[in-house]
Amino acid sequence: MENQTLARFYHKTIPERIDLLEHKAVITSQHAESLRRGHNVLNPEQADRMVENAIGVFGLPLGLGLHFRINGQEWVVPMAVEEPSIIAAVSAAAKLARPSGGFETSSDDPVAIGQIVIEGLTDPAAARETVMAARKKICRLANSLHTRLVARGGGARDVETSIPRGDGAPDDTLLVHLLVDTRDAMGANLVNSMCEAVAPELEGITGGRVLLRIISNLNDRSLARARVAIDIEALARNGLTGAEVRDRIVAADRFAAIDPHRAATHNKGILNGIDAVAIATGNDWRAIEAGAHAYAARDGNYRALTRWRVGHTGQLVGSIELPLNVGIVGGSLESNPAVRLGLDILDLRSARELSEIMAAVGLAQNLAALRALVTEGIQKGHMRLHARSVAQTAGAEPGMTAEVVDRLVASNTIKVWKAREIIEALKNARQTKPSAAGTGGKTAPARSTASAHGKVILLGEHAVLYGSQALAAPIPLAVHASVQRGRSGVRLRVPRWGIDSAWETGHLHRDSVLRAVDTILCKMGISKPAIEIDIFPQVPQAMGLGSSAAAAVAVTRALAAYYALKLDTDGINRIAFEAERVIHGQSSGIDNTVISYATPLVFRAGLPMSMAPLRVGRNLPLVVGLSREGSLTAPMVERVRKGWQRNRKAYESLFRRIDRQVAEARAAIRQGDLEILGQTMNANHQLLRALDVSTPELEAMIGVARKHDALGAKLTGGGGGGAMIALCDHDTSAIAGALNAQGWQTLAFTVNPNDAADRFEDEALEELSPSEKLITVDDDDQETGQCTRAECHAGDGIRHRAFSIFIFDRAGRVLLQQRSTQKQLWPLFWSNSCCSHPRVGDTTAAAAQRRLTEELGIDAPLTHIYKFAYQARYDQTGSENELCSVFIGQTDQEIQPDPDEINAWRYIAPADLDAEIAATPERFTPWLKMEWKRLRHHPLVQAMQPDAAPVR
Repeated sequence: MENQTLARFYHKTIPERIDLLEHKAVITSQHAESLRRGHNVLNPEQADRMVENAIGVFGLPLGLGLHFRINGQEWVVPMAVEEPSIIAAVSAAAKLARPSGGFETSSDDPVAIGQIVIEGLTDPAAARETVMAARKKICRLANSLHTRLVARGGGARDVETSIPRGDGAPDDTLLVHLLVDTRDAMGANLVNSMCEAVAPELEGITGGRVLLRIISNLNDRSLARARVAIDIEALARNGLTGAEVRDRIVAADRFAAIDPHRAATHNKGILNGIDAVAIATGNDWRAIEAGAHAYAARDGNYRALTRWRVGHTGQLVGSIELPLNVGIVGGSLESNPAVRLGLDILDLRSARELSEIMAAVGLAQNLAALRALVTEGIQKGHMRLHARSVAQTAGAEPGMTAEVVDRLVASNTIKVWKAREIIEALKNARQTKPSAAGTGGKTAPARSTASAHGKVILLGEHAVLYGSQALAAPIPLAVHASVQRGRSGVRLRVPRWGIDSAWETGHLHRDSVLRAVDTILCKMGISKPAIEIDIFPQVPQAMGLGSSAAAAVAVTRALAAYYALKLDTDGINRIAFEAERVIHGQSSGIDNTVISYATPLVFRAGLPMSMAPLRVGRNLPLVVGLSREGSLTAPMVERVRKGWQRNRKAYESLFRRIDRQVAEARAAIRQGDLEILGQTMNANHQLLRALDVSTPELEAMIGVARKHDALGAKLTGGGGGGAMIALCDHDTSAIAGALNAQGWQTLAFTVNPNDAADRFEDEALEELSPSEKLITVDDDDQETGQCTRAECHAGDGIRHRAFSIFIFDRAGRVLLQQRSTQKQLWPLFWSNSCCSHPRVGDTTAAAAQRRLTEELGIDAPLTHIYKFAYQARYDQTGSENELCSVFIGQTDQEIQPDPDEINAWRYIAPADLDAEIAATPERFTPWLKMEWKRLRHHPLVQAMQPDAAPVR
């Protein structure tokens, strides 16, 4: 079965899990009923028949290892173990392996070794020849005891002999190994009985006496192997790149190959998983452990059972080989109902198949342990799972458990009394609804808290980055943040995201979340903090629901309250937007805006951003369904951008159609026409599919929602995974229930007419940030008025005053800049050294000199060359319509570019620039090409070239 449908299994209650397993035919109805009634375990009467002196039954938790793909087949693996981290870790590792195909396994025939020790021989070498000559007879004798095994293709296969060598070895002894194919049985009893049967024959033909006759637990003739290759992108963790984690795992494995102390712990981790499967399937885990450790020391040096290396394509490649002689039939297995359940879940074809599954589990367990060990440390995950147990003991309600666990881990005090304290505080806090904008105070409290809700985009994804409107609304899930006094610097803890880091402000972090927090502190003017920040997200990460923006808004609000800073909603939003840009690279600003204002909005990105309330004429019942694949915004935005760059005409047509759909949806929402809104959502999804941001799983979820009478359904957010949203007529339970039945997690809520805050005077899109007025002029550079940036650049544009600067170095090369991805017009195009607009009250020369320092960090003297007027349109986003003054300057000062304005920079010789413009004109801004054509041969520019004749 596709066990991906069991994703988020741990979020469900035990009855819900049993129902889902029965629905997916992982277990039979009989087993399901047995589990519900608790009849799946041994009772005392059964135990009394199994062991001597029985007084009761000892229980272990039975769980499922999920996400396993082995040899192209899906597996749900039963595991019986008391250690809380093992099942979670092995499932996570199996999920890591899925994108690259999962595990490949193989195994030998299930051959066990019966060992017979003969002593008292006068000539062991001669006795050895005698035994080897009688091999067939010995095997026939052994097989005569187990004819049914022989009929199934098993039985004694061969005999091997050896004479003990080395210090202390007796000189009158011969070792005889009886090799027995045990087929699907563990085989200990049948091998022992065969050894007992042939012992008199061996004594007779050798003249010696048999000292020992018993199975060996070093079954090195029955080896199981597993291999896996992990793409390095999946390995990234805690600020480390995937390549760094891969190399650390390889180094740790290499150490386990040379140091027995490390190897013992390394192998114990492998057997954590294998033993759990062995117990759940009724196999002898003690024999497995003995054989594995003996095999690890087979050359006299105890080593790791796994090998990890860098593959040819850069993947992390792991392999394992160890003896695994296991069984799936036999009285001892069938007498235990818990074992029968485990074997029925697996539905195995042979014992060899079980051995291969166990090898894959061992390799997955090792991967999980090594990845944790070389990144966050092994204890962190253990402590979180321990905290869950403590929270439940303390009486945490199901809807509260996750947050109690987060706070326990953050407190570093995982005790029942602490959990009860947290539960009481949460119950008190929930009696008061948190303010949307947070609160401030005149003095910094000992601890400040704030919250921010996530968001869902109704329509307008991706197109919003290209000038389209978008509609968005808050969701009930929130991110909570707290700030309290620390020792020095900043300590950030986000237990659910695996973050616990301390640093001094201004540090160049690898982790984008840490960089975002540093950006917030910088923008707020907090230069020397001594604080601890804790973030407790309820909004699921990487689902397109605004978890990072909600965290940024919550942290900003909490910091403002702690430091008694007067920040209005606009100020909080602007700071959160800067944090979003750090995390996602290119951001429209819609997430932080709807989250900051905590109200349904119509949003348009631009210069500046703009918004208006989304007027809701009737309740909008909505269901958000979460896929099993996370959605990373930046890669999906980049995918759309590359498609747009390849075929601008087609993509801009799609963006215009999306913009019209948003307008239609906005009108339908205002009028309360859910039928039209649903139709528009369906049509919008078709355009998102054309942008190549949907996935098969999202399509399946949308299909389920529509099949159960959703008025409309579409993906929401960046796509590539993440979430979908469905509009219901009245009741959300049918659609939510249908999605839940397929194993998807859902969130049902309603946007109602009272949710739209009356923050704005009318329905026109209002400017969100303070407008920077530009100076409008006529063709003679005479001022005609002032307009905002958005007005000046919208449509065909309004003629306004501007300037362009060309900087040359002493070698005569001209400085070019590549415009930032944040630029609304011509992002990532190569342009002249610097360009901008004078402010109201500025002279153009003074503005140019100031901007040179702001954008490039230099202060070279500038010379005015000429003015020219031009107009150029950038797709549907807007236009430049400028009367531009051109300046030149020369310097060898170090360039210190503003990263918010400049993506890259370079010096280039004039002749080389001529050639590049001729060959690839589409890489350059229109004004650069127009200006350079005239400026190229200007006498002052010519004079800057090496060996130029003096200008007369």
